[in-house]
This record gives sequence, C-alpha cells and structure tokens, in this order.
Amino acid sequence: MNIVNRIIRKISDGLSWRKSVYTRNTIFFLTSLILKKKNTNPESLSGILVIKNDRIGDFLVFLPSFRLYRRIFPGKKITLLANMICQELIAGLSDENLFDEIIFLDEKKYIGNFYYNLKFLQKLRSRSYEQVICPIFSRSAESEYLVAMAISERKIGFDGDCTRLDKNTLATANRHYSKLVTVPHGINLEIERNVIFAQGLGYIIAVPTPLTIRPKIENQRAADILLNREKVGTKYAVLFPGAYQAYRSWPLERYAEIAKYLSARNIKPVICGSEQEIILAQKILSQASGCVVLSGKTDIWTLAAILQKAMLYIGSETGILQLAIAVQTPVVCILGGGHFGRYFPYGDPATNRAVFDHNMRCFNDNWECVKDKSKPAPCIDSISVKDVITEIDTIINRID
Repeated sequence: MNIVNRIIRKISDGLSWRKSVYTRNTIFFLTSLILKKKNTNPESLSGILVIKNDRIGDFLVFLPSFRLYRRIFPGKKITLLANMICQELIAGLSDENLFDEIIFLDEKKYIGNFYYNLKFLQKLRSRSYEQVICPIFSRSAESEYLVAMAISERKIGFDGDCTRLDKNTLATANRHYSKLVTVPHGINLEIERNVIFAQGLGYIIAVPTPLTIRPKIENQRAADILLNREKVGTKYAVLFPGAYQAYRSWPLERYAEIAKYLSARNIKPVICGSEQEIILAQKILSQASGCVVLSGKTDIWTLAAILQKAMLYIGSETGILQLAIAVQTPVVCILGGGHFGRYFPYGDPATNRAVFDHNMRCFNDNWECVKDKSKPAPCIDSISVKDVITEIDTIINRID
C-alpha cells in the first residue's frame, strides 16, 4: 500500500488535475471505488456531521443558525467539516461551544490532488454518524461528493440552487439524501434560508438572529498596536477593494477618489485586504497618498477588531463585509446584481447601506452579465464615485 500511495502522490503532483472537469470526475470515481467498503466501527456510530465547506462570507452568514444546532441536537457530538480558509475565524469561536470536533478541508488540494483527496476521504469514512447535514444552498459537485462519501443512514440537505450541477450529477446526488429542505418561493435572503433549514432539522422558531461576533481582548490589543504603529488615530474608515472574483471589484481609481474625499473630511482611509491584495492597495496609494495600507498585516480576528473600531467599512460584497456587519460597524457596500438581495442588503438600513445601479437589468442573474471576468461587471462599473459618497455622507452625518 505504501508503494501505491507513493505512485499516486507522484502522479497527482505531476499533473494539473484542477484544469479538467473530466479529470476531477475521474478522481472522484476512482476514489469511490477504492473507498466503497464502509467502516462500521460500532464506537463511531454516533453524533452529527455538519458539512459547510464554503468560504468565510458564507460561513459567517450561516453562523447565526449554526448557533441553534446545540438546541436542535442536545447532548449530541457535533462535528464540523469546514473549509481550511475559515480556520482562523473558527478558532476564534472556540469559546462558544458550537462544535466538538472540526475537520478542515483544503479546497485547492481536494479539487486538484488525487492523493490528498484519497487520504481526506479515508479520514472522513473512518467513522459513521447518526446524521449528516449539508446546509449549503448553492450546491456543488465537491460538497455533494462529501455528502455521498460520508457514512450515515440519514442525510439532510437543501433543495436549493443547482445551477452548478448537471442533470445526471444532480439526480445521483439527490439519491444520497433522506430529506431535502425546500425554501418557499420569494425568500432570497441567505440568513433567512438558513433558519428555514434549521426548521427542517426540528427548530420551531423562524426568526433570524443577528449576525454578531466579538473579538477577544488580545485581538483588540493587536489591533491597537498596529493602528498606533501606523499612526492611524481614532477617526478612520476601512476601504476593502478586493473580492473573490475580480469582476465584483469596483475600479481602483474610484477607491482613490473616495480615499481623497475621506482625507478631506479628516477621516483616515485605511486599506485592508489579504497579502495577495497588497498590489491593489499600492495602486490606490499611488493615487491617494494619505492612505494607510494594512493589507497583508492582519489575521482575521485582528481585522475584525480594526473593523469594530472603524467609523465605517467601504468596499465589495465579500466575506469581510459580513465580518464588518458582525462587529456592528456601519457599512457602505458597492453591490452588483449577480446575487442581489441574497447576502446583502439586510439588517438596519440606517447603518447597512448598499450602493447600486438602480437601472441595471441584471438583478439576480448569477453574474451572467459578465463577459470579461478580469474587469468589473457592468452593474459594478456603472456605480459612480458620487453615488458612493452620498451613502458615506448618510452614515457620517448620522454618526456626527
């Protein structure tokens, strides 16, 4: 077996599996053949497995309903299968006693490396569960395969958005479920859909709870040290120009104009983002010299504390937008039509502001308006600097 593993690892390291859907499906097929024998260890026939392997924003929106699971499954061991990208975020939630065990999935390796795929699924199938729960509304081949490979007699998922699954894959995936939770027509807000899913698990109250998180004292201190070192002061706004997809980002030269406007109002523009997004910050800084760049200098919880201390957040509809909402910072979200009304806007309209093109024709079109994915979508590009300043003034005048 060690020789076989070495051969598989050599092959998987040498090929670019990720680029081919056919090759990915072949990986899944081969893995299912290798692992088709179920583990029936009697010691592992217990507990609940929650599969939530999407990204930070989706996880944050899911968090209020996840906090109900202890009530739905009292006394049960809850295991969370989560995306590795959420590891820092989830680590900071450890005091809430939301789960008993976490299995982290490296998304890139899972999609692109047969050896990793095999070893991960061997781990997944090393125990059995009373129930497997997959509260992912936008279903994908990757999450559906995890559900299929997990061992349980009862599996519950969403009868949700299946646009990423072809007809045959969807039919196969549905056969693995004991129950699919249907969302009534007209309910588009993700946070409400998650509560309906919780109802499908046995929860009786259908009122979404607010999305809230609290950075710890050590996160607050780390934020203060960084802000003091960069001489930010107490009156600042966070600009977040990045997005998971480039076509959801507003043009950088317009962020520079916003930075200049903030500086003119004696509000320090602070640009945040990942290490990979430093180049975006530098392009803004080259046009608006009064900015402070913190991109790549924070972990997720230090960033949460920085957001909590800020006057407002200005940026894309990203996971960091949800983070700003969770720490109760006023936001100005530059919003396109692709998923309009699904993740935003919601909450208090006095502080959670959305700026968008009211004349766009692509509401909820799943970004079909995008022709060049390296450039802002038309519904994003049509938003002017004046439109954003109007929403900034609405919040600042309320604060003052």
